[in-house]
Amino acid sequence: MNTLRALAGMALLSFLVSPALARDAHWYGQVGAWAYDLRGSVSDVSRLDFQDDLGLRPQDRGEYLLGYQPGSHDPRWLPGMELDYLRLNADGEQQLTGLALPALGTPPLFGELPLLEGNTAQTSSRIQAWEARLDWPWQLGDLLLGAGLHFTRLDGLIVVADADTGASNRQPVDEIFPSLSLSASWQPLETLRLSLRGHYVQYRQDRAQGLEASAYWRLFGPIGLEAGWRQRAYKVNSDDYLIDARLSGARLGLRLELAR
Repeated sequence: MNTLRALAGMALLSFLVSPALARDAHWYGQVGAWAYDLRGSVSDVSRLDFQDDLGLRPQDRGEYLLGYQPGSHDPRWLPGMELDYLRLNADGEQQLTGLALPALGTPPLFGELPLLEGNTAQTSSRIQAWEARLDWPWQLGDLLLGAGLHFTRLDGLIVVADADTGASNRQPVDEIFPSLSLSASWQPLETLRLSLRGHYVQYRQDRAQGLEASAYWRLFGPIGLEAGWRQRAYKVNSDDYLIDARLSGARLGLRLELAR
């Protein structure tokens, strides 16, 4: 409840202090890729490290984005809007060795799946990440600052299978994180814009946070190139599993901007 009050208060403050924008409103779309590294673990009865125990490697790094940036003729209450879609898919195959025993004489478990020493674990993670952003901007000298709301939905499935016995366990993932977001951008040249933004929320034992820095370079006409670095971290504690994951790496996208 305290988190929701903070989000609502920041959104209201952004609206009250925002002066008229000194730029044209425009729509934009972007197609790109995020070359992220995956670190962390998933736990059910036993903790499994993504790299050391499961050998997970990202398989799909695609990113698709749509957005709208308001201008000086838009109502002051209208925020900037973005919808971002990411596929966070990973596969792994690793021989199980050295896992801690949950109890004397009991093998390590993932759900009801015994993780037998020396057997090969085959893991598939198919997660879709939807991110929606509402950002109320205001001008401060040469900086365009922003504060608003960031919503993340993780939806998908994690499957761990024993390649030797054919047994498997499936854990669905369905989580929503509303976060507070802050941003800043600076345009030193007409064709170049530098941006920094982040978001964070923690509620009980769940947590989501993100940070990214980017440079947008307009190549010609409405076509531009965005390059930068992004980090996402998620901690999801449900009745069936605990996921503690961190993804970070470079990203690159081709953007089309159209004036309204």
